Amino acid sequence: MFQTATYWLDTIGVDGFRLDAVLYILEEGDQLQNTASTLQFWADYNAHVKSVNPDALSVGEAWTSTGTILQYVTQDRLDICFEFDLSYATMNAANWGDAGSLSSKADQVFHLYPYLQFATFLTNHDQDRSFTVLGENEDKARVAAGLYLTLPGIPFVYYGEEIGMVGSGDHLNIRSPMQWTGGSNAGFTTGVPWQAINGNYTQYNVAAENGDPGSLLEWYRRLIAARNQSPALRHGTYDPLSSSDEQVLAFVRRDSLQTVLCMANTASGSSGGITLTGPTGVLEPGEYTLVSLLEPGDTLDITVSPAYEIEGLNLGGYEVAVYELSLIHI
Repeated sequence: MFQTATYWLDTIGVDGFRLDAVLYILEEGDQLQNTASTLQFWADYNAHVKSVNPDALSVGEAWTSTGTILQYVTQDRLDICFEFDLSYATMNAANWGDAGSLSSKADQVFHLYPYLQFATFLTNHDQDRSFTVLGENEDKARVAAGLYLTLPGIPFVYYGEEIGMVGSGDHLNIRSPMQWTGGSNAGFTTGVPWQAINGNYTQYNVAAENGDPGSLLEWYRRLIAARNQSPALRHGTYDPLSSSDEQVLAFVRRDSLQTVLCMANTASGSSGGITLTGPTGVLEPGEYTLVSLLEPGDTLDITVSPAYEIEGLNLGGYEVAVYELSLIHI
């Protein structure tokens, strides 16, 4: 494995590796996973990778709970691992309006891991596709995307998620060909595809969604553009805000250059007169102008009270709002 890593890094020039089933490298007696030998192996492996290319990225798939995953990104074992418990909480928030559990889980993960050394996602190539899990509800899919692409961590998009591909059960159904067009074989090949095309390809494909401002694809593009252009969303801190509406998730991302307020209504009905309350020191009392990072021209003036409250906020059903804050005066 060390020699293979050297070849791909040095000769081919890849930027890193996604490492499968990292829990199971070396068995010790009847212990199959998370052995001391396995943990030591990844420390040695990652040291070797960094010796070949110090900038190479190691991404581990440790399909287990947060506390166990943590072992694999400490002591220089791996750079990041996929955060499965956080993905479940994100999907549950989008599907069932369980915003409180997501807020708590995101806060726990943010403070447990070495700074931002975890990967966020919705579902992967071994799980039922996110659009299927969300009942093929585009509004829920938008909320799910809005949540994990603004939360801390390093986001990964599973191909086809951004256009509404479906799939469940057999892994082959989850890994079907990418749907590029509504034409023959979804534009994937002029030959015979190795796997049948999803039945929804005529409606959900790149060509149909490209340039349509209401499409799921363009929503993903807006979210990714906002994240790429926002230092606070890329590498800022995370501070959850309590909300008077339990189905509204709100948090603040901050770095030295920028403060961003993120809100998501995980319910189908609109929510009015929302009050958000933050901990001391997150938002100083004063008057602010909010400038949307998702909707050009959308601005809002708010007041943070001496009790660190923001009152009178409104969100439509399944609405996601991301605002940069500018202090007017204290």
